[in-house]
Amino acid sequence: QLHIKPFEDAVRDESAGLLAVMTAHVVFPALEPAGFPATTSKSVLGQLLRHQLGFRGVIFSDSMEMQAISTAQSPLRKVVVEAVLAGVDMLLVPHSLRAQRKALRGLRRAIESGELPLARVAEAQARISVLA
Repeated sequence: QLHIKPFEDAVRDESAGLLAVMTAHVVFPALEPAGFPATTSKSVLGQLLRHQLGFRGVIFSDSMEMQAISTAQSPLRKVVVEAVLAGVDMLLVPHSLRAQRKALRGLRRAIESGELPLARVAEAQARISVLA
């Protein structure tokens, strides 16, 4: 059983002024049978949050340096791209300049290769600009 009613109410109540949410690196097997954490799950961020609940604001990641998301099997340079493709608009890499550089390199390579479409980056940028 999913308990999404409070989230649905918050998203749909325009008077609440909900401009942003933060993901968690938790796994929801009922929504993501492949076992991806919510931060990298198109099912959770795209289907549930954006389409079913209708959230139009900015999606922030939790720290991408946490071991729950960035491991040897899924290095930071890879998971940041997966997160943006899943729907994260703003990545948090708050602790290490080295990690920030790895994240930026991963994103740049994904954009240059076409793996991360510029349209997706522009979409995130447009949402973020509303917060300014």
